Amino acid sequence: MHYKRYCDVFNEDWIAQAEYESTLDPRNIDTEKKMVDAIPKNVKSVLDYACGTGRLSGYWTDYVGYDVSMHMLKLARKVRGFNNFTTTLPDRKFDAIIFDAILGHYTPPEIKTILDGVKDLTERYIIAFCWDSARGGKPTGSEYGTVSFPYQKEEWIAMLGAYGEVHRQVLNDGSGRIVYLVEVNQD
Repeated sequence: MHYKRYCDVFNEDWIAQAEYESTLDPRNIDTEKKMVDAIPKNVKSVLDYACGTGRLSGYWTDYVGYDVSMHMLKLARKVRGFNNFTTTLPDRKFDAIIFDAILGHYTPPEIKTILDGVKDLTERYIIAFCWDSARGGKPTGSEYGTVSFPYQKEEWIAMLGAYGEVHRQVLNDGSGRIVYLVEVNQD
């Protein structure tokens, strides 16, 4: 899938520099805090799907970061100082599964496949941090071989609504980021 190609393009030096710079940027720290504040307080255990360098790992004691990129996970272990990062989906339940800026790199059938594959790992929430496209449009590519799909609010709600009741919140931090909180159906 697109994300793995994106991660594999970058070597560890590039990833380390990017992580270092994003950690120091106060705008990113503010966005990160607002993201965490948007998550219900009853969330005690988190699976961070496509965790990258694990920047959300410090907010929960029961945290597992999952990613397909060994480069990202190696840096996550180094930067975050613990080993709770994996390339294998855990065989347990979490209060929430977080998708931070990753689902927009997939087609609707791929999103369905991903969510179908993890929906049984939570009894409470699927949380997607993403951006809405005001106009929709065609997918855009990057020089790294990745693709971003400009989904509109209605498209996000339709895709995520198959898994439960969807709540939408704008972060209001200048990033334009949206929080989609799905209260998972218990069937």
